[in-house]
Amino acid sequence: MNTFHFIIISQFFSKVNKNKNYLEYQNKFLDFCVKICDNIIHEKIIIWRQSILAYNIRKFDFIILDAIQKNLRNPFMDELMPKVTILGDKGLFFIFISIFMLFFKQYRNCGISCLTGMMCGVIVGNLIVKNIVRRSRPCWINDKIDMLIEVPKDYSFPSGHTLAAFIFATVVLHYDKRIGIPALIIAAAIAFSRMYLYVHFPTDILFGVVLGILIGCSVVHFLDKYLFT
Repeated sequence: MNTFHFIIISQFFSKVNKNKNYLEYQNKFLDFCVKICDNIIHEKIIIWRQSILAYNIRKFDFIILDAIQKNLRNPFMDELMPKVTILGDKGLFFIFISIFMLFFKQYRNCGISCLTGMMCGVIVGNLIVKNIVRRSRPCWINDKIDMLIEVPKDYSFPSGHTLAAFIFATVVLHYDKRIGIPALIIAAAIAFSRMYLYVHFPTDILFGVVLGILIGCSVVHFLDKYLFT
């Protein structure tokens, strides 16, 4: 917190002393706190982006992405990968399956866990982490790539498609390995498609996988312990 932030807070309290509408100023103070925290975190992110380690990570990311474009790009994959990535769009495919599970007693707990996990994934991954890190997508930086899908407008880190797919696969694997293993294969295919389509860095994918597994395991542990027992 720098001098600018202290000045803002001091100005706020001086206004509170002159006005007795404390509820209104309480809300304004919360807004101040959110803005201050956002500024502090964003400053740290900017410093990180300028570090040698961040430069080397991005360089390594581009090496992998460019190798995929150079060595694996072909007409068959160009046709297949956009279709694979659609399975992860907004998590709708996994949400539909999870809702379908609710109609069967054998899979009801699994469906509830999947829906809970994906809701947590949206909050943590898409609403919080993406907007804190604010990482540009590879296709924003290198616009010379022939894109096979529409260029996404939201931030890159982490991969939301990968996050949703691995939350779903982790939960399903816990309840039924016969379905969970194919779900993991589909999740891995979706994750690869995001790199093939040049909309995510490998580290976006890696973090999406790790976070998806952590959220999936946490949700299963919590619901099995406190709700389904």
